[in-house]
Amino acid sequence: MDPRDLEVLTARCLARLPEPQAPPSLLPSVMRAVARRNARPWQLWPWPLQAAAAAAALLLAWLPAQALGRWDGAGAPLLQAAEFLWLFFFEPNAAYLAAVAGVMGAVSLLVCAALSSLLREGSPE
Repeated sequence: MDPRDLEVLTARCLARLPEPQAPPSLLPSVMRAVARRNARPWQLWPWPLQAAAAAAALLLAWLPAQALGRWDGAGAPLLQAAEFLWLFFFEPNAAYLAAVAGVMGAVSLLVCAALSSLLREGSPE
């Protein structure tokens, strides 16, 4: 058989085949994946973790304010416990904790940069 005849026969057979159809579930799953990719990281967390992160952020914002002006101590036991932690752990060790946090932040940035570089090299873009 001549290669040109084979090509014509193959083209005719392929032309008779029906167009491939995407499954009905494809579009919704693609749209969910795009929405997840575009979402901010904290929006992917379950709500209890979001609430815990917000509480931790508020506590971390409140603690330095306590270092600048002393709290009178009247209030909830949770606030008294936070003041105790500040006075006996964080305040005396603030310089060491800041140094450790700085080193951890620098290492995190380096790891993120390395992972980002590795992921960019593997992507087809």
